[in-house]
Amino acid sequence: IAGNGRLSFVDAEDGRVLRSTSLAVSGLTVSPDDEILYALGSSKYSAAHVLEIDALTGQLVAESRDSHYSGVSFTAVTGGVWVTGYKGSPVLLSAKSLRPVALASGVLPPNPPQRGVVTSISVYRLGPDVWIRSYKGITCVAEATSRLRATALVAEAEDSWVPFKLVDHTLFAVDSGKVVAISPPAACFG
Repeated sequence: IAGNGRLSFVDAEDGRVLRSTSLAVSGLTVSPDDEILYALGSSKYSAAHVLEIDALTGQLVAESRDSHYSGVSFTAVTGGVWVTGYKGSPVLLSAKSLRPVALASGVLPPNPPQRGVVTSISVYRLGPDVWIRSYKGITCVAEATSRLRATALVAEAEDSWVPFKLVDHTLFAVDSGKVVAISPPAACFG
């Protein structure tokens, strides 16, 4: 990514720029097999874009535009990419088409309303699962199939916890400047 936010594909041998995107790119994530590059981009006059790019050739595979993609985070998984917009629910976009995948009931975590708190839902790939976090809830979803394994309220954490490591059956998160240990449901590890 250049200083202007443009994504360029460069010949590794001689440094020539082979192609560049016309979008300002604000984020990148790579599929677990390193074959697909997902880029989040935007242009001055259109909705935000998610680009799916063949990591070997640099060829555009698919593109999806949606105004809900502004201010997003995204997480590549086997078979697609999870996209989360500010104050929005995450959506799983399928590989090769970037079409939304229908999620089973209960895949999104408990997110009880809290007065004066703007809540969001975030997605993380840790270990063999995808962990979907709200400010007080979590679900674990099979990474390859998006099948719900378990859901729970999280009593160990406060409002702004961010999971970063899974060790054995303990999920570690940063919460208000301290590390907390969260015990997910046993079904997450089955």
